[in-house]
Amino acid sequence: MSPTFLVSRPDAIGDVVLTLPVAGQLKRLFPGCRVVLIGRSYTAAVVAACPWVDAFLNIDELLPLPAAAQVARLRSYAAAAIIHVFPHQKLAR
Repeated sequence: MSPTFLVSRPDAIGDVVLTLPVAGQLKRLFPGCRVVLIGRSYTAAVVAACPWVDAFLNIDELLPLPAAAQVARLRSYAAAAIIHVFPHQKLAR
């Protein structure tokens, strides 16, 4: 089974663009892996245009959920790793 990686970049759109090659490197190093980018709602269209990202997790929809629901949602991806390119204190908990 190929691993899933969550790449967290919940900040400015330009920084998200600069982070997209991380997804490309993961695809190169782990062929067949799944990459899910965690970002803000206004970055979704940019992320959707990236061929290296398989899915988008909207942090603006995740954070209002109760803590247990947030944890369940993140665990549902069965990620091999969460890569915090830009640390987000609430998400890192």
